[in-house]
Amino acid sequence: PAVLVEIAFISNQREEALMKDSSWDDKVAAAIAKGFCRFAGIEYRADQPTTPPTTPPATPPPANTVMYRVIIDDRQIMALSSLANAKSEVSTRIDAGQGKVGKVQRNTDGFIEFTYSKQPALDYEREPLRVAANGVQVIALTGYSKCVAYAKANLAGKHVTLECIKDGRKWDLGVIPSLPTPGTGNDHGNLTAIVGISEASVNQLERLMHQRNTGAEYLAHIYARMEKIYQIRADIAFCQMIKETRSLMFGGDVTPEQHNPAGIGATGEGSKGATFESWDKGIEAQFQHLWAYATNKPLPVGRFKIDPRFDLVKRGAAPYVEWLGQADNPNGVGWAVPGKGYGASITALIQEAKKMSDLPLPGQTGPSKLRNGVFRLIWRQLKRLVMKLWGLFKNKQ
Repeated sequence: PAVLVEIAFISNQREEALMKDSSWDDKVAAAIAKGFCRFAGIEYRADQPTTPPTTPPATPPPANTVMYRVIIDDRQIMALSSLANAKSEVSTRIDAGQGKVGKVQRNTDGFIEFTYSKQPALDYEREPLRVAANGVQVIALTGYSKCVAYAKANLAGKHVTLECIKDGRKWDLGVIPSLPTPGTGNDHGNLTAIVGISEASVNQLERLMHQRNTGAEYLAHIYARMEKIYQIRADIAFCQMIKETRSLMFGGDVTPEQHNPAGIGATGEGSKGATFESWDKGIEAQFQHLWAYATNKPLPVGRFKIDPRFDLVKRGAAPYVEWLGQADNPNGVGWAVPGKGYGASITALIQEAKKMSDLPLPGQTGPSKLRNGVFRLIWRQLKRLVMKLWGLFKNKQ
């Protein structure tokens, strides 16, 4: 049996100051002791002498033991023997608002293993990136998309990585296809690998969507961002979303408020499936579900599991779009059941998107606030208010 006593919160500035006061610590200790005595039915005596410890203190670890310091805003919080646990501790504390910048530092040489911050992310389309082929730097260019385009045009057959010069973030583009035939990019016949680089641009994907639903939200930029993290083709995931949501018009068991772009957990017979707090979270869950089907790898470093059905997937069983339907998958599993022709319908949408203009739609780029669902709602309310005021004005005349 055990008792957990909650005394104060270190996140509260006043209570944190109290915890640094030894006299307050003595009062708390005495209060706990009195409570224990009352429960046990024994007399509390404040003047009982303390007995010196009879056990020797723990032996400190050898000087050469590698430990990882958890540092929040230049203040060490703890030291852990596991690098993975130290990284997780830093991320959790920063996400909880306990600091602005967190680091993991190796104790043996002071090397910074990991840095995490909630500060605004860099726009990698405006930052200089190094392009390396087979481990050797080839060129440095400004903008992620420009680097990808350069790799496709000049580095076919080579393993390409990108690295941001400012913050050191890296992307592994894999081996650039030697034969850029539409719908290929792998060595498994004419099947379409899920892991890779999108063949349709953000603008083309938005045009494909708005050809079907002129009032749809602009989400392709989120898909492009997730591709950089997971290396899952954005055009595949986006076209799957078009298919699953009827171009964001829904109409099935899943509703728009669930922010579930791929019907995760909606298994039929009225099952509504998973609900996510935002499109960012729902789209990332979709990428994680595709990641589970397409690879055997753990999630990318720094990403936490959002997909509630991630562990139910037979890992690596559908590395190709055409295998996402159970009926078309030689492994006998799939995203869609029975799903005959499910993957082919997605690749058909990709080919359609690639024929679209690469120019942005009116209002798609720039400071247009109509891209945001909240501002759309405000705009609709303002229109109703103006119309109501106009009606009152006319009636008075």
